[in-house]
Amino acid sequence: MGFNCVVGLPLAVHGSSLEDYLEEFPEEARAVFEEAAGTCSAATGVEVDKSGWDAFKASAEHLGWVRVSEAKALDFRNRAVVALAAEHGRSAPVNSDLLHQYAAMT
Repeated sequence: MGFNCVVGLPLAVHGSSLEDYLEEFPEEARAVFEEAAGTCSAATGVEVDKSGWDAFKASAEHLGWVRVSEAKALDFRNRAVVALAAEHGRSAPVNSDLLHQYAAMT
C-alpha cells in the first residue's frame, strides 16, 4: 500500500516523475509511505517492516521514469488510507492534504 500511495497521487499533484518527486519532496514521500504502512499495520495487526522505506527506495530506483498525469484508484489507495486511519484512531494528514490538492486541480 505504501508503494501504491506514493506512486500515483503525489506524482499527479506535483507533476513529477518518481525520481524527481523523491528528490524534491523526500519528507512528504516518506510520510505518505509511512502513513499507509502504519495504517495498514493497525488495521491488520501485522507489524510494519522497519526496512520497508529503504526497500521502497531501492525498488523505485529502477522506476524513476514513471510519471502520472491523473491519479487513479484513489478510493482503494490514498482515500482508503485516510478512512482506515480514522477508523483506527490514527491520522493520515499528508495523504489527506494531497487528496485535497488533487481535488482542487480537477
